[in-house]
Amino acid sequence: MQPDTSKEAYESLDKEHIREIHRSILNALEIMPAGGTFEQIAHVLNEDPSKIWRRMSELCKDKKVGRDGSKRPLKSGRNAYVWF
Repeated sequence: MQPDTSKEAYESLDKEHIREIHRSILNALEIMPAGGTFEQIAHVLNEDPSKIWRRMSELCKDKKVGRDGSKRPLKSGRNAYVWF
């Protein structure tokens, strides 16, 4: 269950702006045949990785992106899922 504050924050966002970010992510993945982590997608888009990370679950929920379980290392050394 999502906390009330998270839900309120999401609802306060400009829906058109979110759609633009979604489109940008999908366009980036089209030119990344091997897929990419949220950091790699952010690098292609010259965006803050946290901005991309927040949108990936939305795109996955809408079945516009997916992941096969493979992971790659992030700058932090931790692993992250590869999105397609």
